Amino acid sequence: MGFRGIVGHKRVIERLRFMAASQRVPHALLFVGPPGIGKKKTAFAFLQALNCERELGEGCGSCRCCERIERLTHPDVLLVSPDGGAIKIGQVREVISTLSLRPLEARWRAVVVDGAELMTKEAANAFLKTLEEPPPQVVIILVASRLDALPLTVSSRCQIVKFSPLRDEEVEEVLGRLGVEDRGLVALAEGSPGRALELGESREMEEMLQKALRGGIKEV
Repeated sequence: MGFRGIVGHKRVIERLRFMAASQRVPHALLFVGPPGIGKKKTAFAFLQALNCERELGEGCGSCRCCERIERLTHPDVLLVSPDGGAIKIGQVREVISTLSLRPLEARWRAVVVDGAELMTKEAANAFLKTLEEPPPQVVIILVASRLDALPLTVSSRCQIVKFSPLRDEEVEEVLGRLGVEDRGLVALAEGSPGRALELGESREMEEMLQKALRGGIKEV
């Protein structure tokens, strides 16, 4: 994948590409923008670009390091997601413990916290010291849909990277790559391929339900 796999977000990609190529990386980044527009995917593309064995700053997507990052099997890359609707203090403690170790294989040890705005108060407080003074060769990426949903004590310790909704043609390109050809979804997506996919699934379920109901009526 690498940055070539990202549709849109050109200014963001240029900024991240410079960081990766120069290896001058803020210790904590906060990716903020509407849901379903590719923030988490961009985070992993950035980690590939940081650690790629062939194309530093871009990410080839095919070297052993890039492939393992994409499959979430790299020992130096950790993904944290909400557990039961929240990111809990136990998860954050695991992150802190993991980040205290030196990288095993990659240039950087990294964690991506998806849904960072769902951290409990206790989890957020436990994270503060690590966000402010992480170990060397560590990068922390928080991914959130709303900046105002995060405690100021957390967001102020991060360099904020703002993501905007995609243009309609970019949404269409993403859907095309996924094999979705319903162009009617693009107008309803509001710049979010993720929203378009959810709407497509809802529409498909509604059609299946209608077919089932019609079948039931015929049988009666």
